[in-house]
Amino acid sequence: PTATIGPNCRIAPNVSIGAGSVLKGNCRIGSGARIGDGVVLEYNVRLGENVGVGNDCVVGLNARIEAYGTLHNNVTAEMNVRVGEHAVIHQNAKLAMNVRVDELAIIHERAKLGMNVRVGSKATIGQDAALEMNCRVGNGATVSPGTVLPMNATV
Repeated sequence: PTATIGPNCRIAPNVSIGAGSVLKGNCRIGSGARIGDGVVLEYNVRLGENVGVGNDCVVGLNARIEAYGTLHNNVTAEMNVRVGEHAVIHQNAKLAMNVRVDELAIIHERAKLGMNVRVGSKATIGQDAALEMNCRVGNGATVSPGTVLPMNATV
């Protein structure tokens, strides 16, 4: 099966788009980006240069993945999510609406970030951690695996 490219998408040179992927429209894809199989990019998504999006990811309306950012397989990044340069989101992680992950941060497997969560530069979120709505994780901070942060918590 082939990929489906919606109207007004701009795709730079040296981009690969996997089978069955759907770019809904008005997407901007930077040079060298790699989009896996079965990916859905909603309207107005922006992928910077050399971004990697693994198989079966869903990237929501108006989301931005900056240069060299990586989403591993089966990541969900909802509407207005921002992922900074060189940040890595590991498989099966869920980023709710308006989440911001700054540059060089790492979100491990199956972590769940609630609405309006902010993760600072070089911060690490452990696998299976859950950050409820409006949490803030400072630059360089670590949230241990399996930790649950209640709404409005700051680390």
